[in-house]
Amino acid sequence: MSGKQLVFIALGLFLIYGMFTVGAPFLLALILAISLEPFNRLLMKRARMNRAAAVTITNTLFLFLLMLVVYLMGLQAFAQLVEYWSKAPQYFKGANQFLQHTIIQAEDMLNGISPGLADSLTSFMSNISSYLESLVNTLSSTFLSFAKMLPNLFVTSIVFFVALYLFSFSLDTMRNSVLSFF
Repeated sequence: MSGKQLVFIALGLFLIYGMFTVGAPFLLALILAISLEPFNRLLMKRARMNRAAAVTITNTLFLFLLMLVVYLMGLQAFAQLVEYWSKAPQYFKGANQFLQHTIIQAEDMLNGISPGLADSLTSFMSNISSYLESLVNTLSSTFLSFAKMLPNLFVTSIVFFVALYLFSFSLDTMRNSVLSFF
């Protein structure tokens, strides 16, 4: 391959990467604007509205529905997390008591058979206990990383909402511009 082809391939890959990372809200807004276009045309034809009014009504209704669904899902997830974390100490206390009781029973049973086997069972149970502690720590760090991600998600959502309105307002102009190339 020539150097020119390599440059075009690299530029194309960079643009694709950018479109699916930084440009994701714009790409999603464009796809959604195209998907909402039949409703815009229906309002323009049936209710005899201009494009700006039809787009504003359609996009606002869609965004309110989207925000309602996200709100209800977030509320449900938050309620489940609060319920889990309020009961988590009881779960871990019960699990710890069960493990200690099982270790004592196993040690009593295995002391008569083999002292080395009892030690290995004790180390196995302590490994399970440390695994459970690391699981709780991992869950806590996951929740913290999600909380750190919320401001970025908020900014991305605002960019998406604005892009959706702008793409919907100018979709006819963009379509005519793209078709003029052909």
